[in-house]
Amino acid sequence: MSHRTKSKKNKVKFIGEPAETIKSKEYYTEVEIGDERFTIGSYVEVADEDRPDINDIGRIEYMWKDGRGDGFLHLHWFT
Repeated sequence: MSHRTKSKKNKVKFIGEPAETIKSKEYYTEVEIGDERFTIGSYVEVADEDRPDINDIGRIEYMWKDGRGDGFLHLHWFT
């Protein structure tokens, strides 16, 4: 199943307690972006503002929040 979010401005909320903490990074297994939930292994469709007619597909490998509270996803890209 793939998911697509329509805007970078969606609210991002990590779900639950961190699965692991390494240095200042807290790793999570689930995140809520807008009104959708994603877990490790979810497939997502990502829109590129520079190429509005083409979307990329990726699988979430891991996700984390840094010491400033900024959230990140590491994706395995399919081309």
